[in-house]
Amino acid sequence: MTTITVPRINDSQWDFRTLWRIWADATHAGDKVTLDFQSCDFLRANAVAFLGGLIRLLQYRGSTVWIINVGPSIRTNLLKNGFLPAFAGEAHPGYGNTVPFREDWQRDSAAYQNYLADHWLGQGWVEVSNALRDAIIERVAEGYQNAFDHSQSPVGSYTCGQFYPRKRELQLSIVDFGVGIPSNVRECVGEAEKAADSCMDWAFVRGNTTATKQGLSRGLGLDLLRDFIQVNGGKLEILSHDGYISVDQGGVSSRILPHPFEGTMVNIRISCDSRFYRLASENVALVNF
Repeated sequence: MTTITVPRINDSQWDFRTLWRIWADATHAGDKVTLDFQSCDFLRANAVAFLGGLIRLLQYRGSTVWIINVGPSIRTNLLKNGFLPAFAGEAHPGYGNTVPFREDWQRDSAAYQNYLADHWLGQGWVEVSNALRDAIIERVAEGYQNAFDHSQSPVGSYTCGQFYPRKRELQLSIVDFGVGIPSNVRECVGEAEKAADSCMDWAFVRGNTTATKQGLSRGLGLDLLRDFIQVNGGKLEILSHDGYISVDQGGVSSRILPHPFEGTMVNIRISCDSRFYRLASENVALVNF
């Protein structure tokens, strides 16, 4: 029996390293793993999606996983977002301000886009036109599709999000445990030694796509998502194996991660300000995007 302590997890670089440490400990443990939440009083949506996917990965590999000592400070939220109902069989009280935990073992693009429309951008937490909402959802859904088309994730894709009223912030995280973006880009461009940060940069170049080759799904459509995030003042982060790239108002930056993990995590943080966002191509008098 291996017991792994789950601490408080936010979304800083230190928190990502904590998740990678949990992944390393769990995937190198035996066939009995206990996740102990006694020291945890807060979990960001990225941690919920990651831990949910990790549990399924361990189960897929034949391990039995127990969840213990979930304290009252996080139990309510883990019930609302569906994490505890999925893994501990507890009753679901309603979603509240969560974007529900979702697990997809098989690709269902239409259902996934409906999920994003209904539970993420369709809740009124951020004001966007229907056309812009659909364009953003289409781009985000391509990241989801990549888990089935090219990442070779054995347990599919995992998503969770949260609206934080005090911070006026909307977060969404998508996780898979596949081969990762750097590996796909290296295969596509035929450069086995291409550095991970350069691979992540390649994925953000407008027009770069491997739609006809085994690799990164359709270029991910990251250019529109990048532009919206920068106008909105939000943040986009993608962590994939040893590659990392982020987008915010300060620009785009990439680097090599010192502690890689097997998979990809996409974190999207949107500022829920008072502006109304539209595509520039929409025929309206006022255009914010």
